[in-house]
Amino acid sequence: MAKRSHPRAKGSNLKSLSSDTLQERGQAALDQRRFREAVDIYKALVRQEPRPIWVQALADATVGRATDLATKGLFKEASVVLESGHAIDCRLRAPVLFLSCLLETGQADAALDHCLRCVGHGDLALTDREWFAEAAAVLLLTQRAACRIAAADTLPAMLADAGPASAALAAWSVGHVEEAWRLARTIPLASPFRTVRVMLKSWRTASEDRQRAVEHLSMVPDSSVFFDLRSALTAAYRGGSAAERLSVQQSLPAEQRGFAATVAGVPVDRLASLETLEAAQARGSDALFVHLLRHAERFPEKSLRNALIALLPELPKRRGLLEKRFGPLSRLEHQTVVARERELSDDCYEAIERAWSQVVATLIETQSPDADQVCALIHRRLADVAKREDGDGEDLTDAPLQNAMEWDPVVFHLACAFKADPEDATLARVLIDHLRAVGATPAWHEVAERAAVHRPDDVTILLDAMEAVVERQAFRKAAGYAKRILAQDPINQTVRRRMIGVLRAHARKKMAQNRPDLAAKTLGEADQWQAPGETDHGLRISQGLAALARGEETEGRRVVVDAVQLAGHAVPGWIEVAMEVRLMRLPENGQVARWVSTELRRADESAPTVPAVLALASLFNRAEMALPARDLMPLLRRIDRWLKHACHLSWTVDAFHQLADALRASKQFALLNQFAETQRRRMPGEAAFEFYVILGKLQGRLERATHHQFERLQALFAKATDCKDGKTASRINQVCAKSFGTGKGISEPFSSAQDIAMVIEELVPVIASIVEDMGRRSAIKLLCSLLKRSPIGVLFKDEQLQSICEILVDRYGPSTTSPVQIGNRQAAAFDEVPA
Repeated sequence: MAKRSHPRAKGSNLKSLSSDTLQERGQAALDQRRFREAVDIYKALVRQEPRPIWVQALADATVGRATDLATKGLFKEASVVLESGHAIDCRLRAPVLFLSCLLETGQADAALDHCLRCVGHGDLALTDREWFAEAAAVLLLTQRAACRIAAADTLPAMLADAGPASAALAAWSVGHVEEAWRLARTIPLASPFRTVRVMLKSWRTASEDRQRAVEHLSMVPDSSVFFDLRSALTAAYRGGSAAERLSVQQSLPAEQRGFAATVAGVPVDRLASLETLEAAQARGSDALFVHLLRHAERFPEKSLRNALIALLPELPKRRGLLEKRFGPLSRLEHQTVVARERELSDDCYEAIERAWSQVVATLIETQSPDADQVCALIHRRLADVAKREDGDGEDLTDAPLQNAMEWDPVVFHLACAFKADPEDATLARVLIDHLRAVGATPAWHEVAERAAVHRPDDVTILLDAMEAVVERQAFRKAAGYAKRILAQDPINQTVRRRMIGVLRAHARKKMAQNRPDLAAKTLGEADQWQAPGETDHGLRISQGLAALARGEETEGRRVVVDAVQLAGHAVPGWIEVAMEVRLMRLPENGQVARWVSTELRRADESAPTVPAVLALASLFNRAEMALPARDLMPLLRRIDRWLKHACHLSWTVDAFHQLADALRASKQFALLNQFAETQRRRMPGEAAFEFYVILGKLQGRLERATHHQFERLQALFAKATDCKDGKTASRINQVCAKSFGTGKGISEPFSSAQDIAMVIEELVPVIASIVEDMGRRSAIKLLCSLLKRSPIGVLFKDEQLQSICEILVDRYGPSTTSPVQIGNRQAAAFDEVPA
């Protein structure tokens, strides 16, 4: 059906309508982007009475109409419409669009007048006026407005530097460096022509230091009108050789590329050669190969030969042409081409590994200077191939490095690459991350310490080595790594907090052994790791409790109270003190514990705030403050009143996401459900709160969701997506993907065919033995429980799972059930599978 067009409002028709009707029609036309009709309606309204709201609506309709015309390429008509809009109330609207229309229609003088008017217009912001000043400067320099430049006294004072700038560019164009710089130095840095000065300074510097020349150009901001000029000059100055500069210039438009090549001193024929080379590359590898051979005289012979060899794996039939031109390939080159052919043909991993292993053996025989680095790259490549082939690989929990290399090919090749090039910090990080992912703790400890020997100046490697020795409780060695890190990065707060946490943990052990004197000594050492001028309130809490354990009651209480005040919130502060009492194994009925309980009850009477609740939730999430649930729940019961009031605070969705993330990480799902339920009653239509209610009820285990709960999760995900609530949608998707264990989110947690078949195939081989051992009824019950706990459990109701299990037992167990009965039951079970 053809799109129905809206009839344009005629003037005779508008006169017979009331102002309310006209306003309603005008607003509807604006909302539906029918700007031409809206202009006519609001013109009629403004003629009746120039109300501010009608004048503003007329101006908006005018800008919309002009934008539509400019989009269609009708720039002259768009400029006429904008000029009529300027006459409505003498205000500038869409000045950039108006300037574009004037330039597109070739009205340079009118564009310059418009820029000068905008520079002195009080309605525009300062940054906009500066932009139009630069635009006027560009027009004065490019349009050769000699009469205007000569009559500089008639221009604004800020454009009085047009003459020197134009003369400096003229001197630059004929190669008079010093004369151009002498004229440019007279241009103030506050002038809109300052870019000319910066450009000429960078040009003068480029002959001695190209990097410094690029730094000079960085003074021109991205929002500047001169940005394209800055990009071209930056491309011209970067890179050492002409070939490198040409490669940088490939991303530039044609006009900028030609200018950059001229500035860089690259011949025009070289630029044309680059363009033809790009065109050949766009047509494919075969066309590029033929082009390179046909124009071999343009390239260095060694570089050309290497480039053609790199193309051979994709073009094996072209090998004869290559050897005819350059002679036969060496053994190493032949083996490399074969290995690349194996990769491109998607051959099996063993074949690819054998091919590249021959290359590595040949490299070792040749003993070339860069053999180690090339071998490392090959092993890194084989590790990527092995990872694609085997996925996540073996479970290497607590395996040393040697065993991990024997069991996991990814570890083997990454370790070989690291052995070949131990100076490569990125490679060491990749190996450490993989070993951590597969649980090989002793292996990554060994690699981290080896990498720290070879890269003693790399902060990231030293952090890994420090973490490795901390996990082995080698505190003195950890302190050595920490000091080396701080020597290079004195403001590294991560290292300081980690060392304070390590020493606090060591002090807790001494307190558990009833040695508060040694604990105080250890905490005194932790003081040295605090940043100058900063105080760690957690460390002060530990020091105060150690003093109380030594019998220094007055001093200990003062230190603890000061630490709570330093924390900023009473309830989170005293909860942290109570948690530290339990971590130090102080007597639960002792004097210290009773005093902390009294202070906690007193803090419970204070009014909660959103930052205080977030601080409390993040406290539960801190690894060094981890407490078992049986120790944490009594503390939460003591602040029950405070938490109930906190539930009724006015929580925004963003703040509640922060709270929920912390409570989820600390597994405080009961508390999460309490907060989410209260907020859901306060804001019934919010998807985030209802999702957290379901998550809290299921203790974070969404795979236990009932069929109704799963459908509700899908509805909440769809609602959050429709409302553009990306944070809620992403959290629902992430939690569901983690719970279902399929790598898929709520939108597709488990496909209805392939994945279901995969789960059932795992059960089929054992069904007969289960029926023989347990009997038919017990076997069906066991299979139901297994399927319900599997990721497909959320797709079926209980009675559907019962029917599926009966079908499986009848089909694969020792049963005499007829095939017709099995087929009928199977059809009934799968009739209601959710899409």
